[in-house]
Amino acid sequence: MEKASEGAPEEGIQIALELIESIKKKKGINGIHIMSLGWESIVGRIVTDSGLLRK
Repeated sequence: MEKASEGAPEEGIQIALELIESIKKKKGINGIHIMSLGWESIVGRIVTDSGLLRK
């Protein structure tokens, strides 16, 4: 994250998406709790981009 400097917010999003993708592949996992810690506006994008939003 230190190396990302100005790109740190986007890097954080990509890390979250990678973690979610990894967690989705685990057996017995029935949900994911997303905590934005002061950046609530990004949650919608993470849910959408990760494919968590059920259609």
